[in-house]
Amino acid sequence: MFQHCLICTDFSDGLYRLVEFVPSLAAGGLKKIIF
Repeated sequence: MFQHCLICTDFSDGLYRLVEFVPSLAAGGLKKIIF
């Protein structure tokens, strides 16, 4: 599906929650996360 992901943030909105989903995103084929 998607290989790259762009996340717009100021790092104050709970990135700790995103960390929980990184393994699932990688398993789905995501190769690059850009902040």
